[in-house]
Amino acid sequence: MRDSRIGANAVTPPPATLADLRAALLRYRADCEAANRGAMFNEGLPEPVKRPKHPQNPERGLAIRQALGGAIGDAWWALCCTGMLPDEFFSGKWAVEDGRVHVKGTKREARDRCVPLLRELQPSTMTKQQFERAVRESGLGVRPKDGRDSLV
Repeated sequence: MRDSRIGANAVTPPPATLADLRAALLRYRADCEAANRGAMFNEGLPEPVKRPKHPQNPERGLAIRQALGGAIGDAWWALCCTGMLPDEFFSGKWAVEDGRVHVKGTKREARDRCVPLLRELQPSTMTKQQFERAVRESGLGVRPKDGRDSLV
């Protein structure tokens, strides 16, 4: 309701008839695009990307796992196989239930999800910070979140 009032107040001059509404909304949309506020419309307008994704194909993801080795490589592969964020994996926001991985995401409803169990998962003994530092220092050109983006 509040959004409709804001939208109605933003369309100036207000349309005199219903036939004038389309032209008024198209002008308003153009103004929003110019001001970089395109998310106000159902059709998404291009918005700047904070960090571009660098997903790895399964072969490259496996090669990264082997290059990292040990617990770090296992954690990387767990992110690749589940699509979990490093925070979700290392803080234990997941559980194996009925042959699936239930990721107990936060922030919004879609983050709470179930994914197929592709490999046996064990909680990591390292911290998220240790993992992130090791991946950064590995020189492999990947970031910790790239494992999630590489869901195999």
